[in-house]
Amino acid sequence: MGEVKDDLLPSVYNCADVFVLPSIQEGQGIVLLEAQASGKPVVAFDVGGVDETVRNNETGLLVERGNSDALAEGLMKFLFDKPLREKIGAKGRGFVMENFTWDICAQKMLKVYRDALAN
Repeated sequence: MGEVKDDLLPSVYNCADVFVLPSIQEGQGIVLLEAQASGKPVVAFDVGGVDETVRNNETGLLVERGNSDALAEGLMKFLFDKPLREKIGAKGRGFVMENFTWDICAQKMLKVYRDALAN
């Protein structure tokens, strides 16, 4: 699809049942937050900062880095179990809304700056 404009992202995420991130090197991964905010369960390799945004077996599935079979199994698990997919997707959305809204992130960043100035 190439680059997708921000205002179209919710529509794109809502076309999916599951979000898979096959990256073997990742920072925090805003796409993971976007997918979860859209109520989509996530399947990703357990690398970098991914575990800061995805709670394994709670908001998605994290599998061993580079294990493509495990990644595929995680995807299939969600595709064939709609109640699980919906449950995990809802938990992911709640997790993002409780921890990663723009306001919450701005408050956390402000605290970092204040702490740095105080030292």
